[in-house]
Amino acid sequence: MRFLQISVVLCALAATAVTAQQGNTTQPANPPPAGGNTTQPANPPPAGGNSTAPGVSCGVQNDWSRIETQAQLAQLVGTNCTNLLGSLLLAGPGITDLSPLAKIESVQLSIDISGTNLRTLTGLGNLRTVGENLFIHDNAQLSNVFGLNSLTTIQGGVLVYQNPQLVSIAGLATLTNINPNKSPRFAFGISVYGNPILAALDGLQNLKSVGNVVIISNNTRLNSLDNLPSTGPFPVQSITIERLPVIKTLTPLSVFTSAANGTALKVTTCDSLTSLDGISLASVTNLTLTHNAALADVKVFGNSKISGPIVQVDDNTKLCDLSPLQTAAGGVSGAQILNTCGKPQQQTGGSSTAGGANSGGFPGGPNMPLPGSGSFRNEARFTFVTAVVGLLGTVFAF
Repeated sequence: MRFLQISVVLCALAATAVTAQQGNTTQPANPPPAGGNTTQPANPPPAGGNSTAPGVSCGVQNDWSRIETQAQLAQLVGTNCTNLLGSLLLAGPGITDLSPLAKIESVQLSIDISGTNLRTLTGLGNLRTVGENLFIHDNAQLSNVFGLNSLTTIQGGVLVYQNPQLVSIAGLATLTNINPNKSPRFAFGISVYGNPILAALDGLQNLKSVGNVVIISNNTRLNSLDNLPSTGPFPVQSITIERLPVIKTLTPLSVFTSAANGTALKVTTCDSLTSLDGISLASVTNLTLTHNAALADVKVFGNSKISGPIVQVDDNTKLCDLSPLQTAAGGVSGAQILNTCGKPQQQTGGSSTAGGANSGGFPGGPNMPLPGSGSFRNEARFTFVTAVVGLLGTVFAF
């Protein structure tokens, strides 16, 4: 409970910081360090790693352009802009058409598309590279992400979350690389959560690199994890599988392997999951395995080492043989591996008798969206929030 309270506070603080900067894109005088480095390079890497990309540039180097109306968008890009400097925030119901961005081929840092009245992403057909993160969230009318016809590389991560009408992410099918250089600086990777009617992950199958984090959470109609990339292995620093009441197997996760410093794993509130077959992690750091009503088999941990410091196993009413977990986590002081075999299930994907179900999008709090995207100078803030909220512990070691 203490970790949950801390996570909610951290998310609220981060979201407040983003809100406070509406209309003011100036970064704090002393931003938190990224990866322990308090100074940024004089020439930060733009999208694609090319600081002298040909074509016409627009936007603000290393800073945010906040756009809330079509007129502002047209003024920002003009008629010939191909390279967008800094980051672009498209925010609010005044954004209904992305055609002014039709010539944009690269974005130096991040794109955040949030709270718009867009139904698709048509208009971004020439976008090829994003230098940090692509955020698509809280868009009430968005039904798909078609329109990204040329997008191949995102240096940080792709986050698609809390879009209530989203039925397809197949528009991401041209995307082949997320964090292709395997930089630990980026806190994200594949994150798809809080999309209540999304039934499939079509669009992710062509990835050749996936970033540092995999979060598939609170997509209550998602019927399988198929169409995750299948040509691994992909070492990742964390995996979160949460509130997916319909999925029956984790087999598509077999391509994700342990990072050099281990991988944090969270599997919780997956009502139809009977085993963890598909998990292939030799080294697990933090482990959360809770509220899985049908889970009966954890033999996959027979060849794993769990190092903690957080190990929480609870409320899995059909899980009676805990010996693989107890052996794997034998050296973890304070590990909480509770045998709830045959006891009444306290929480499922649709209900809870112990404190209420978490109906929110981002793991860690009800209706608590991830803070808006940050430039490379804010990446450490999101690393910290992700580590505490999504993983309940320290994920990254620099």
